[in-house]
Amino acid sequence: MGVDIDPSLILKARSNLRWKASSLSPDDGEGGKKPPLAPPQSVLAHKGGETRASRGPPSDTLPDPDEHPFDFPYNCGFRREDFVESKHPDCTYDCVLALSITKWVHFNGGDAAIKAFFRKVFESLSVGGVFVLEWQEWSSYKKKKSLTPEFKKNCAEIQLKPDMFEKYLLKEVGFRSVETLQPPESPSTAFSRPLQVFLR
Repeated sequence: MGVDIDPSLILKARSNLRWKASSLSPDDGEGGKKPPLAPPQSVLAHKGGETRASRGPPSDTLPDPDEHPFDFPYNCGFRREDFVESKHPDCTYDCVLALSITKWVHFNGGDAAIKAFFRKVFESLSVGGVFVLEWQEWSSYKKKKSLTPEFKKNCAEIQLKPDMFEKYLLKEVGFRSVETLQPPESPSTAFSRPLQVFLR
């Protein structure tokens, strides 16, 4: 399950999921494949979009998880949600990924929000579960902090900076260990930040 507070990103993710699911759609009833349509703009606009566009046509409907509950993309979904504020009673996960989002949590709620986010992740993980974190460098905050007055205010008050996350997660939140995975050395147009894998 993928969640984000931004509804426009959820719409893009669902569009991409429909597009992917269409490659598994039944034929047109006459033994032929349904004619391909244009790939979603979120795919074409992304770097490498031409390659992604060759992977299959879009679909008009979301996958039905009841058909193949354990197969991708039927086991995948997206919803608009404030993860920190939402309730997940009796629900735990084996893995939680937070990729390029910590800056935006910080911008929207300051240190209180990022601390609450980390604790919510910890509480949502089963024992032995992992938290995969890709945090954004402090230098990147300065490029976006003036987008709104609230962002600018929250950024000015931040004390828990990104390079302090590891110590906070281990010493204050309670994760047992961390392993850092470095990005590949080959050149890439995508992000090349390391990933930190925290073990509960």
